[in-house]
Amino acid sequence: MIYDPNANTNGDKKRYGIYAIDTKGNKSMIYNDSNFSCYSPIPLKPRTVPNIISGTKTPTGQAQDGVVSVMNVYNTLLLFPAGTKIKELRIWQVYPKTTASSTDPVISYEVTESVWAGRNARGLLGTVPVEEYGSASFYLPPGKVVFFQAVNQDGIAFCNELDFDILYN
Repeated sequence: MIYDPNANTNGDKKRYGIYAIDTKGNKSMIYNDSNFSCYSPIPLKPRTVPNIISGTKTPTGQAQDGVVSVMNVYNTLLLFPAGTKIKELRIWQVYPKTTASSTDPVISYEVTESVWAGRNARGLLGTVPVEEYGSASFYLPPGKVVFFQAVNQDGIAFCNELDFDILYN
């Protein structure tokens, strides 16, 4: 995580450091430099994958997954090129940010490429098949902000949903 513990008092001279967060939300500084801010670090060499924290049990009373049905992925305002066959939908979860500004700190180098791209941390929840005639049906957990991508037979995302969806219980 990129964090400045004195962000409220530093004004425009924020000094971001790199911090690790444990399962209880405690922050431990990994790296900080007095000469420059670690605002948008990019790893310079591959690292070994850290140990996986074992999963927790589902809390009692947690809502069940909801059923989502897409009737026809081809029924869209922006027409697909002739002959396009949509094979699957990618389902992306958008993670919440802990800062008020969508661009502070920048979480991706993509922010230099487009206005929207680097603002939201997201992770792939999974993919689901699309039937030949364009329908798809799948389960989705409640309380997660998601968006969908239509993916063609070559694995290329043809269309991003321009809005977000969320299931409530």
